[in-house]
Amino acid sequence: AITLDLIMPDMDGWTVLRRLKEDPEVAAIPTVVVSVVAGEQRGAVLGAVDVLQKPVSREDLIRVLQRCSRPRVLVVEDSEDDQRLLTAILEREPVEVRVASDGADALEALAHFTPDVILLDLFMPNMDGLEFLNVLRRRSGGDAIPVVIVTGTTPDDQVRNCLSQWTRAVLSKRDNLPERLRHVLDGLLGIAPQAEP
Repeated sequence: AITLDLIMPDMDGWTVLRRLKEDPEVAAIPTVVVSVVAGEQRGAVLGAVDVLQKPVSREDLIRVLQRCSRPRVLVVEDSEDDQRLLTAILEREPVEVRVASDGADALEALAHFTPDVILLDLFMPNMDGLEFLNVLRRRSGGDAIPVVIVTGTTPDDQVRNCLSQWTRAVLSKRDNLPERLRHVLDGLLGIAPQAEP
């Protein structure tokens, strides 16, 4: 998230906000205006998720930032059925989800979407999960993104050894996936598991 004053030298906050929203690289970043003239200028601040009047209380700022910043999850999965399954599980959590159909598609998505965790299938066309991991871990900052394998097969010992070094968990699609995935997300993102309806 971005906190933005309105009255500044060289370039005012209205101009900064307009340029942020015109740039597709950063347009989706939530912007909160924090200004002494926030109250009287509220209607003129287009594109901000909220407007706070200075002096700002800690509670108000935290409340707004918590509301506008959701963890991001990238699902890398070629099966449309499994994409729907994972998306349905994640829709119950306070996360933003993006789906990629294989490793190459995921690398392209990373140019515009920085995930807090990646859910990765192993066997996919074009670029499989291991190839994707190899490229991701060589990228600047790529080794900091937690990766959770979600697979329908049982990896052999060599693959498991590789995965244990590069990933946080290996989950089976057939082994109580919704509950286990929520438990892993709770550990990685601090999301409390949701009860089933």
